[in-house]
Amino acid sequence: MYDEVPPGETCHQDVSPYLRIEVRFESGAGFDRAFRYCGGGTCDGVFTSTDLDGDGRHELAIDVGPGAAAAFVEFFRVDPGGIHPLIIPGPDDRPFVKPGPAILGGGFDSASQSPVECRIRSDGARELVSIHAEATGNPSTDPWLVHRTTMVLQGDQLVVTSTSEKTEPWTTTSGSMFVNDCT
Repeated sequence: MYDEVPPGETCHQDVSPYLRIEVRFESGAGFDRAFRYCGGGTCDGVFTSTDLDGDGRHELAIDVGPGAAAAFVEFFRVDPGGIHPLIIPGPDDRPFVKPGPAILGGGFDSASQSPVECRIRSDGARELVSIHAEATGNPSTDPWLVHRTTMVLQGDQLVVTSTSEKTEPWTTTSGSMFVNDCT
C-alpha cells in the first residue's frame, strides 16, 4: 500500500501495520519507506504537511490514536533521509504534554476535547497549541476548564514556551482533531 503525501495536501485512509509512505519533494527527490510508528494503535489519518518553523523542511501530523473517544496526533519531520519523530524535551507540561515523542491529544468526546492548533503569530513565527478542555458541568451550556500548552519547533524538538489554564466557553470540535493554520 502506498500513500503519496505532497507538501500542502491532505490524505486520509485506513492504515495497516504494513503501510509504506512514498514522499516526493519539489526538487524531484523522494523516498519510499515503511511507516512503522503505529505500534499498538491505529494510524488512520495523514494530515497536511507543512513547514512549522520556516526552515524549508516539512513536518507531518499523523493520527496514531487507538480510536473511539481517544485520539492522538504524532508529529514527524520529513526530509530526504526519511520520516523522523519530533521530540518534546523537558521541561514539559505534565500531565498534558510529556517528554518523548511528540504525541498530542487524548480525550475527544462530549465531555473532553483535545484538539491541536497550528498558529501563525503576528511576527510570522509558527507555534503549536495543544488544548485540553474538560466540561465543568453541562457541555452545551456551562463553561469548560481549558488548558493550553504552546510549543515552538526548534530543530527536531517541540519546546514548551507557555501554558495557560482558565474557565471559558467552549465549542465542541467533534471530528476536528488537528486544526492547521500554518499552510
